[in-house]
Amino acid sequence: MKLHRHDPARLRHLRLFRRAALGVLAATLCSLPSGILAQQGDVPAAAFHALAINQDFVGVWMTSGEASEDAARARALEMCTRDTGSDACQIVHSGQKNYLAAGYAIDGGLEFMTRNEATGLIQALEAKCTGRFGSTCMVIGMVGPDGAKDFPADPVPAPQRRFGAIAGDFANWVKGNHSDRRVWVVTGAETRKAAQQATLAACEAELGLSRCQLAEANGDSFLLFYQSDMHDFAGFLSEQSPPRALAEMNRRCGIATFSCHAVSMAPVQQSAQYVIDLGARTESETDASSGRD
Repeated sequence: MKLHRHDPARLRHLRLFRRAALGVLAATLCSLPSGILAQQGDVPAAAFHALAINQDFVGVWMTSGEASEDAARARALEMCTRDTGSDACQIVHSGQKNYLAAGYAIDGGLEFMTRNEATGLIQALEAKCTGRFGSTCMVIGMVGPDGAKDFPADPVPAPQRRFGAIAGDFANWVKGNHSDRRVWVVTGAETRKAAQQATLAACEAELGLSRCQLAEANGDSFLLFYQSDMHDFAGFLSEQSPPRALAEMNRRCGIATFSCHAVSMAPVQQSAQYVIDLGARTESETDASSGRD
């Protein structure tokens, strides 16, 4: 018999049947062994993570898998304080995702990314850095539920952060006037201000106040100074390791269609003060040039 939409008796009968069916389904689900539902594709609630740093020290402290955001923040600060012996640690990020990855960009800045899945996280962080800086980040660690919960996993005394600065007549470099391509360099200074003051003082003593501009680097990075093989192009950069510095030099020179070579490389953490002439030729190059003339 055909059911009419406004038959009250039939509608009551269907409602009772539906309630009974739902009750049987609920009882069946509750009786299933734990884990069966998760295996069918349910995603557990994301855990909380946090990332801490200390401006006076080199390092990053990350944790994941905590039950609350407050717990994650407290854990990250605890690890940072443990390794630095300082109460100046601070949280730079916290949230509710299962996985957290961090790395240093070419300028030494900290970059990070979070996801509920580990798959593709490192690649996504690399793509983010490439999009922003033209170069990949140096990934330093990832935390998550199926790997390391904390980074670093064990206590590691953190080195105090040192600062570096570079001064020179960079404005005339940009204009194409390469009459003076000397750069004055200070590394290993205890404060940013000390590095700036020492570098500018050395530059200004030779070129005067109006011609000196400043560039900076800090942390556990390396300074690389380079010039083109034809000596019509020069530059410098900061990277997180010597191989990455050389690769970045080749990338930049390739864009400018120059073939380049490294003149000098030094770690920012190492205490030193010196001047480099990026317009100078080596003795062998000078002899070769004289021979061609």
